[in-house]
Amino acid sequence: MNQRVIRSRIHGVLHAPDFDVVEMLPLPGSWISAREAYQAIHFPASWAELEEGRQRLAFEELFLMQILLAKRRQSVAVLHKDRAMPPPTGSDQATASLSARWLASLPYQPTGAQRRVFTELDADLSKPRPMNRLLQGDVGSGKTLVACYAMLKTLEAGSNAALLAPTETLAEQHARNFRQLLEPLGIRVELWTRTRKPSGTGLFAVVGTVYVGTHALFQEKVVIPRLGLGVIDEQHKFGVLQRRAFLAKGDNPDLLVMTATPIPRTLCLTLYGDLDVSILDEMPPGRREIKTVLRSEEELPKVWFYIQSEIKKGRQAYVVYPVLEESEKLDLKSVTQAYKQLQEIFGKNEVVMLHGKMDAEEKRRHMAEFRAGQKHVMVATSVIEVGVDVPRATMMVIEHAERFGLAQLHQLRGRVGRSDLQSYCVLVGEPKSEESWKRLKIMEETQDGFKLAEEDLKIRGPGNILGAEQSGLPPLRVANLGKDMKLLSEARQHAQRLMEQDPALKAYPRLRERLNQYAAFSGHETAN
Repeated sequence: MNQRVIRSRIHGVLHAPDFDVVEMLPLPGSWISAREAYQAIHFPASWAELEEGRQRLAFEELFLMQILLAKRRQSVAVLHKDRAMPPPTGSDQATASLSARWLASLPYQPTGAQRRVFTELDADLSKPRPMNRLLQGDVGSGKTLVACYAMLKTLEAGSNAALLAPTETLAEQHARNFRQLLEPLGIRVELWTRTRKPSGTGLFAVVGTVYVGTHALFQEKVVIPRLGLGVIDEQHKFGVLQRRAFLAKGDNPDLLVMTATPIPRTLCLTLYGDLDVSILDEMPPGRREIKTVLRSEEELPKVWFYIQSEIKKGRQAYVVYPVLEESEKLDLKSVTQAYKQLQEIFGKNEVVMLHGKMDAEEKRRHMAEFRAGQKHVMVATSVIEVGVDVPRATMMVIEHAERFGLAQLHQLRGRVGRSDLQSYCVLVGEPKSEESWKRLKIMEETQDGFKLAEEDLKIRGPGNILGAEQSGLPPLRVANLGKDMKLLSEARQHAQRLMEQDPALKAYPRLRERLNQYAAFSGHETAN
């Protein structure tokens, strides 16, 4: 059927005398009816009428999404019955004051944002129901310190804690950091991955144990004794079922999920409506701004020359490519190709390679060489996006930068600037579109991950931010999260008021029916 036939049929349906749409929700304010909205959006008399119809249907869609999230939160509260966690013994002063002694021993003061989140954690952990909180913080904002605080509070209560990371590299990084922070207090830190297991018996002849691991932690045969807190880092790398399998290792443990991928604050309320949200929006003092510049392929010799001058000072550099092997279809340099070229430029003994297809032992060896300063240039794919912390690394070069999303570029940039040394990020590329140029220019202009996320939302829409992080929310058909933030806020407030008045929605059978249809898109439980 051609467009004319389709429009004729639609017009006949919408303007038939018996056409009607049953209102299924109590509308706030003076919205037009659903019947008028459908007519306006298909056959508007003016641009204003079209927008009025679109906004009415967009509000309904966002309202349903917020009700679904509220129902999900409700079901989590029912599922997580009151905990039977033992209170702090009080008799063991060493255990009861772990967090206080640890804070007093720190060589620096936590930021105001970290102290605010500590207070939020204290309130959560004092409740009979388990904590269910998202910690959102930019690269370098100090999420590890907050995770440590939550773990110490859990150990004070007589339980153990575990942190789940998506890669062995990141798990090893966390284990190393936690050992420095926690072992002086008598806390054992155990690494648990596919290739490394806890060291055996006698684990609890200490104050408590913190397990740090990968997917190995939630395998069926794995037992995590007295798990009171589960921490998930880079949580968007894990599916909902994997998160549940991890939490099933304990008896209704507290949950703290962390992400270093900044998401616009209002959008965060949509994606994580079933979680309480804490935001670290303050950087520790002394952090230098990473100077970011755009360069073309022709300027690369100057970049390599500058890296050589940095190497002479004992500093290190990353060079990142979007692909592992060369492709005939894409005119892109690969990691393996660049590895050979950069060995010729800097010397065979100066360059090391890292990518996802290496086995765990090879990755570990190459990473150790770079961290120890035995190699000064690391050529890699985006596998180094998380979990790599080398203070002497001051140069990040990203080739074909237009092939990466803003969030990924920001994460990669965060691999440098991890000391008081001045660091640089060089974005090398030949963007073919105005959109690509805009995105790379924004990287030059700001270090603020939240601002980058807002700009990316304006330029590219929500698709790059949503993805798997929606955890099964149905796709939006009318609403546009890039321009309907105000509508989203109003829909959220209206949904909250309605759920407070009637949690089971008994007075709104049509709304429950519509909600069940909406939830079916994603395989969620029904509203009943």
